[in-house]
Amino acid sequence: MSRRMFTALLPPAGVRRELDELLRPRRKTDRLIRYTSQERWHVTLSFMPAVGPASEETLVGLLHEIASGTAGFPVALGQADGFPNARRAKVLYLGVTEGRGEVVALSSACREAAGRAGTGADQRESVPHLTIARVRYHPIDARTWRDELHPLPLLRWHVGSFALVASNMGDGPERYEVVAEFPLRG
Repeated sequence: MSRRMFTALLPPAGVRRELDELLRPRRKTDRLIRYTSQERWHVTLSFMPAVGPASEETLVGLLHEIASGTAGFPVALGQADGFPNARRAKVLYLGVTEGRGEVVALSSACREAAGRAGTGADQRESVPHLTIARVRYHPIDARTWRDELHPLPLLRWHVGSFALVASNMGDGPERYEVVAEFPLRG
């Protein structure tokens, strides 16, 4: 049976706590905005809508190869914005402001590995970001929200690994399960 999976950078607990503190005063201000829980915060590298068991095994091996050849790097989250744009936002996020080139390169390598493993990965151009909220019902003008968060203190960490995560649908909200973690070199 195939599963929805993605590769991602998982912020450390200290960064999640710091971001949670920054967002806490805003959580109850607009009922149209559903903030994601900090357990779900991640920077997506690749998304694979259907990974079968044989492909998953091959994918894990390929991702280990990528990790062993990739040095750890610093990353920072900062600029708040919205998808598809700030004027008509359905998703509110923090963009990767430092380490962007490294994240894009790792994302590309993960998508290529998914293809080599025989499972399709989403090929849309990557915009490195961490989703912090989704908008209910209809798009909103998120420029005021974005401007309130700017200048947001940069949330920094050293990326020492990335993860393969299964997205489990079913009763209740979607649940994430870390299937494997891939330590980077150095």
